[in-house]
Amino acid sequence: MRYQDSARALLTMVAFSLVGNTVLAVQPMVVGGLVDYLHFSQREAGLVASAELTGFSLAGMALLTFVHRVDRRVLAYVGIAIVVTADLIACAVKTFPLMFAVRMLAGAGSAIAYAIFPVLAASSSRPERVFGLVNATSIGYAGAFVWVAPKLMELGQLPGIFLSMGAIALLVSPTILWTPASLPAAAGREPVGRLNISVVLLLAATLCLYVGHGGIWAYQERIGIAAGIPKQRIGSLLGSSMLIWGVAGSLLATWLGLAWGRVRPQILALVLSVFAAILLVVGADPLTYGLACALIAFSWFFGLPYLSGWLAALDPQGRANIACVLVSTLGSALGPALAAALLGGQSGYAAIAVVAGACYLSCLVLVIIVAIASQAAAVTSSSDFGS
Repeated sequence: MRYQDSARALLTMVAFSLVGNTVLAVQPMVVGGLVDYLHFSQREAGLVASAELTGFSLAGMALLTFVHRVDRRVLAYVGIAIVVTADLIACAVKTFPLMFAVRMLAGAGSAIAYAIFPVLAASSSRPERVFGLVNATSIGYAGAFVWVAPKLMELGQLPGIFLSMGAIALLVSPTILWTPASLPAAAGREPVGRLNISVVLLLAATLCLYVGHGGIWAYQERIGIAAGIPKQRIGSLLGSSMLIWGVAGSLLATWLGLAWGRVRPQILALVLSVFAAILLVVGADPLTYGLACALIAFSWFFGLPYLSGWLAALDPQGRANIACVLVSTLGSALGPALAAALLGGQSGYAAIAVVAGACYLSCLVLVIIVAIASQAAAVTSSSDFGS
């Protein structure tokens, strides 16, 4: 058994995935805490959320140029150290400009540590299965964290959240000892080219997907507040949607594998995402809001393993998957910033959901274009071989 397919590799990928995903998972609560406890404006809070993910994206962009040339244990140690330091500093910060800078630093540290996960996963023999399993674990953790986040906020306000994030990074750091310095590509799988148009279009689809998800997720708690739902109830709905429906989506993808191919599961996921965005626009009661949250979580993490696996099939060295992390985080950063700009209009939170729905439709179009182009290329290749 190759290391990439071992239990130690799986645990290592889960550990680094937790560090990276924590940044995104707690955004609704951090945005709410910045408004409620530090009295930031809603736009300022959205910009802090965007800064965190912008730091993640900038670090990911840098990693693309050297991640295969340095000792990954060193990268992991550096990433964990930055995350813990930034979270400690954030506990004492009270002003918008400094919080903006510190959370951008935290995002950069998360990216450095998180990069270990997609590189290991892309070189495994069954990337869809690995992405599904790791995502399911990470989502379960994220759902549990979101579930307890309101209590952490009550006990320690924002420092309670930041200290918990740093503690989790320290807790998973022993798996760094299992991280190899480098890995060979998966046997029998060769990258199809650095500038392959399918990779470019899939990355563009990822960007659209995460602009939509990022805009909704950052303000999902505020949307519930505007609908008159109690704050504790919102935390429960957000947490259960991730813990139950997000995990269910990832596990379903793991179980199905490629039985439906890579395209049809993504089409289903994106159609459900559009429907969930519509529910957020029209819903004003806990049942509709809870259903929208569940659909967003399920569709998000059911389609994601197939998108990641598609990129891994095109580039088993993992560079495409690191680029996917980069553009997804960039999209998650642009989403809250765009949402913050939309809040000035008369339509308010409804505009956020409408724009998210448009992003999901754009992603759907791009996925279908890649599928058609891939099918045409396969037919052409077969014809050329036959002649």
